Formats: sequence, C-alpha cells, structure tokens
Amino acid sequence: MNPFPWLSLVTPVCPGSTSVVDSGPASAVSSGMQIVQWWLGVSSPLPILPMPCTFPGPQAAGSDAGAVQAAAERDELHVIAVASPAELQNSTVEYAVRLATAAAARLTIMPLDVADAGTTGRIGQHLSADTEPDQQIRLRLAETDYRTLPHGVRIAGPAQKLSDALADSIDSRQFTVLLVSARELGAWDPVQHDLPQLLLIPGVALLAHAEPEHE
Repeated sequence: MNPFPWLSLVTPVCPGSTSVVDSGPASAVSSGMQIVQWWLGVSSPLPILPMPCTFPGPQAAGSDAGAVQAAAERDELHVIAVASPAELQNSTVEYAVRLATAAAARLTIMPLDVADAGTTGRIGQHLSADTEPDQQIRLRLAETDYRTLPHGVRIAGPAQKLSDALADSIDSRQFTVLLVSARELGAWDPVQHDLPQLLLIPGVALLAHAEPEHE
C-alpha cells in the first residue's frame, strides 16, 4: 500500500525541454519512482500525476539502475518544500513534514513570491509588505509532528522562482527533492522558473503533491 497517495512524480514532457535520460520520459518515470521508493522504502508504485507541463524526476544518464545508483551514492536526502502564501494555507507544510519524517531527511520550507510573469494567470500570489510567511509557516508547523524530525526544519526564502530554492542547497553529498503543489506547478511558466536548466542538475528531483478533491 502506498502510504503517500498525495505524492506524485513529475516527468519531463515540457515542450522544448531536453531530458538527460536518453531512453525518454518512460524511463525517467521508472527511474524516479525507483529512487523515491529506495529512499522511502515504499514497495508499491507511486502515482503519476499528468500535468499540462511537467518536470523531471531524479537525473540519470541512461538507465533505471544508473539512476538508483546515483541516489544511493548520496549520503542523505534533503526535502525542500516551495509554496506561495496561498498554497501554504493548504497542506504543503504537512506533506513536507510527513515526507521528511518517513525518509529521515533534512527539511527546508521556502515561501515563493510568484510574479505574474511566472504563471499562466491562474496563480499569481504575491508576498506583500504586511505578509509574514515565516509566521504562517510556523503556525502550520505547529499542527504537525515536526519536532520528531531527525534534522529539524529550516525556514528559508522567500524565493522569486523555483530555481532559487537550490541556490544554497546543492551539496554533492545530498539527494535533493523539491516538493511543490501540483496546482502551482501546472500554472508556472517553465522558462521563468528555469525548469530547463534544472533538468541538467544531477541529484535533484521534483515531486508534486495534489490536494484531496474535496478541498
């Protein structure tokens, strides 16, 4: 049974993007799923969430086995949850804590100031002068079991685009998972958020979580 039904691997099908996985998107899906299962100890397949424009799983040059080996060579997992102020009102923080707890991972939560140019128009939430995202994140954390995290939790940002989340987080010893909302990911302009460039970074995966349908 999949203990994370809200978690989906996002795969590379954006127009103009070039996957570093030579055998195509299907291999990227399989590679990414294997890596996530390897870290979490999940034996059942993780769900694949279709998106209008999506992003790759963990980077590997060639095969599923190579992808898993690339992750296995990293000493630890680092989960970075990125969300706009509006999305922080939903379950992003809760999901991030659950994922980091299951994987004994480091956790960073970063609010995102999404400019209109970075979206398709459906989502364009801004951080205003009277917004206190750190306080909002702390309030959401108080509703979780974050105190049991082996490495604690770090609040960073805000970031202007998704790639900013990796600015000071790339470590050759870490395998990094960017956790984002499926709603926001589907609304972002991939070029504005440097998604084509992020495709080329080894040891990085992007996971999208979906809110329950009733929310």
